[in-house]
Amino acid sequence: MIDLELFTGDDEVKATVGYAHQHNVAVIMSNHDFHKTPAAEEICSASA
Repeated sequence: MIDLELFTGDDEVKATVGYAHQHNVAVIMSNHDFHKTPAAEEICSASA
């Protein structure tokens, strides 16, 4: 399984997803916001 940044670029996303699917690899599309990522403690407390 791979986690692919949604806004990588259309051509690169299509190529990567196509290659992954040809090799039976699941793809998760994500939008990573590195400027607003909560602290690890906050993330862990949300899942407790």
